[in-house]
Amino acid sequence: MTRPADPLLGARFALLHKDFRLSFELDTRFPVVTDRAFAPFFEIDEGTHEVGEQLGYLRVGSGVFDIEPRIQFGWGTARGHFGTEFGWRFRTGGFQDAMVWLMEGGFRFHPKVYATVRIVQLLARGSTEPLPNTGSPSGVTNGTSYFAFSFEIDYLLNDRALSVGVVVEGATFYERQAGGPVFSLYIAKKWDGS
Repeated sequence: MTRPADPLLGARFALLHKDFRLSFELDTRFPVVTDRAFAPFFEIDEGTHEVGEQLGYLRVGSGVFDIEPRIQFGWGTARGHFGTEFGWRFRTGGFQDAMVWLMEGGFRFHPKVYATVRIVQLLARGSTEPLPNTGSPSGVTNGTSYFAFSFEIDYLLNDRALSVGVVVEGATFYERQAGGPVFSLYIAKKWDGS
């Protein structure tokens, strides 16, 4: 199932510049895509390939707002970067809030090609009551937690302002989230704040 997901709008404010950076980011995900169940999904026995119990429903939208402030600290030059961040995802609609942290490093292999390796953990917090079996492996429903990694290649199209890229992601621990691999394509625009 491939469909557009709930849009995310974010803003990052740099507090320190130069090689060392400190910034604050605020992201908001808007529930504009339907959160209705499209189809059930089931446990599959890896040995026999028999269909087991129903685990939940495939969904694209969450039906709730996510508001996520983050603080970020890092070091960067034109050749590479290293950074870490910590945030808290506030979720409406009775969904569990979540703690998120990230660590990443990147290197410019060519004037137009930049690669980034990233690890990230999202850990749902809140009620310890069992969650209803209406979740989705898309990671948009209540109680999603994971420890994941990604590899990203970014290609600069013109004068360091517009770029396209590909991201490959996977997870070593996950609840109410598919383990991957997940492939994403993107286009990005950079604004110079100077």
